Amino acid sequence: LVGSPYAAQAMVDELAAMLAELLADLPLKGDPAGLQQAYNGLAGNEADYTPKSWMAFLPYRQTAEAMLATADNYTQPQMNAAESALRKAAAALVLQTDYALLEAALNEAMDIILNREADYSAQSFAAMEAGYFAAKEAAAALENSGQAVEAANALNTLLDAMLSLEDLAEAVANANDILGKA
Repeated sequence: LVGSPYAAQAMVDELAAMLAELLADLPLKGDPAGLQQAYNGLAGNEADYTPKSWMAFLPYRQTAEAMLATADNYTQPQMNAAESALRKAAAALVLQTDYALLEAALNEAMDIILNREADYSAQSFAAMEAGYFAAKEAAAALENSGQAVEAANALNTLLDAMLSLEDLAEAVANANDILGKA
């Protein structure tokens, strides 16, 4: 119609407006670069993470894989949303070694609490016991919601407290040595 001597300007304008409206409603193809970068940045595999955190992460990884395989079918907002969700899910993954170390420290602390309280000074034992309960809470948070930073902090506190336990037998021997030299 454009350029046709038989077309009325009003008809050309109407068709141009309709075409512009149709084009405005077409979603633009999204750029998968951000999602691809987030996906490529994933480290490790299922065996590296706690089962619970891996199962929570897996649907986001699978969605990203599917979207990257058919990237032309998605808009930029969809790509951005998938990237954000993948990054958030990956941040919540909990390494097996982190949890295993925390569990080992908790088991050792429990052994001290149940069987060897009398071997240590009351003050150092109380500090270790408080560290144990804080670490136990953090272990539950780690397993339930992937709060790895809090668990790592609690583990460090517990290990410091365990290393700071004052052995009474050693303290008595040191006191006897000091008294014997006086």
